[in-house]
Amino acid sequence: MILEKNIDRELMVKSKQELSQGLYQTIQLISDKSFLSIDEVLEIVHAETAILNGCKLDSSLPSYINEILDEYNIDIFKHDFKIEVMKTMSTYLDGFLLNK
Repeated sequence: MILEKNIDRELMVKSKQELSQGLYQTIQLISDKSFLSIDEVLEIVHAETAILNGCKLDSSLPSYINEILDEYNIDIFKHDFKIEVMKTMSTYLDGFLLNK
């Protein structure tokens, strides 16, 4: 996370501890209500985080770049964040389930 680059040590530790407790509870709940183990749910959470970050970076071009691309009708580098995340996560989950 970008916020973690400028955070002091104590605040980072406290926030990570709180986040990890909530995340573990959520992972436990999902595991209890599904056919997935805790490790499998955690694996999916990590993959989803990577997919979200990658798609966000890929779809977040600076405005001046978007203006140039619009001016020259170069649309191939433009992405819809939500659509890309949904397609990529769906493909990941299909592969995950196929290899389970």
